[in-house]
Amino acid sequence: MRTRAIALAVSGCALIGACADPSARTERSSLDALVIARPVDARVLDPARIVDEESAEVAAHLFDGLVRLAPDGRDFLPALAEHWSTSDDGLVWTFQLRAGLRFADGAAVDAEAVRFSFARQFEPGHPAAVPAPNPWSVRFPDVVSVDATGPLTVEIRLRRRFAPLLSNLTTVTAAVVSPASLHPDRPATLRDPSGAAIPVGSGTYRLFDWRHGERIVLERRADDGRPRTGMARLVFETVADAHARLTALESGAADLASAIFPSELRYIELHPRLRLVRAAANNVSFVAFNTRRAPFADVRVRRAVGHAINKTPIVQLAYQGLATPADGAIPSGVWGHAATAARVSYDPAAARSLL
Repeated sequence: MRTRAIALAVSGCALIGACADPSARTERSSLDALVIARPVDARVLDPARIVDEESAEVAAHLFDGLVRLAPDGRDFLPALAEHWSTSDDGLVWTFQLRAGLRFADGAAVDAEAVRFSFARQFEPGHPAAVPAPNPWSVRFPDVVSVDATGPLTVEIRLRRRFAPLLSNLTTVTAAVVSPASLHPDRPATLRDPSGAAIPVGSGTYRLFDWRHGERIVLERRADDGRPRTGMARLVFETVADAHARLTALESGAADLASAIFPSELRYIELHPRLRLVRAAANNVSFVAFNTRRAPFADVRVRRAVGHAINKTPIVQLAYQGLATPADGAIPSGVWGHAATAARVSYDPAAARSLL
């Protein structure tokens, strides 16, 4: 049981973009495309099965959820649901969907689609069931049922109050898919590397092409009446080598590149045609104990280990200074973070004394 986390560090991520002369770009510029070079391809594009960031990054453009996070990450804004309410006891949440929205396959976004998308993740025997264990069981452990109580009204019932409900509804796990796209009698035009059908969403883009291990191409939609902004196409290129990603950016073959070596960041900052963007990542490194087994069943041993770990050199050496020593299991700036005064400081003498 992982109940106590110590030696935490929140790492940062860097994204670089090209500001090159348009004449240096390839002919794909005429296609109004944004090309993103990244080290790893997506694994799956069924939101109910996604557990990796690369897949979630693409799915965010294909699917919508009931609600979304505000830009500052501290509030919740309407998405498919235009408003919502909760019962006095906090056990029943009611969401009213926007009217007139459609999936990329033309099907209407309605309450039954929401019920279908959620039920396939926790109802045994569902025709489009997601094999367990799946992310739903972790993010929505207290959901008893999801019902369509009207054409555009969804009701979520809980077995007990669950504070992170809205927050978890912003994750890819809670994305809504078109039931028709997963109908067993309907042939799937696109499949993921495992052979599973890729569902259709209501997002800004639709999946145009996926060459596994090479690239994913998304095409902007203009068929559901909502205002659309952004590039006509998004191209996620898989470029495993970090130096090759930087080269692609400098040559104009890519517009954005991620996961650049820390040692190259200074070069990028000084480059006249490249722009470095830094953003905090929710990446937490920690040591976990099984508190049911000796010696870590003894709290004094756990505290001793905490006192024996010096976070400062870990941040400076392992993370090249691009991290922050944590004061809890949830990084600062993330919903749910609570600073604590009872920090376990680096103190070898205290560690020996406790042992």
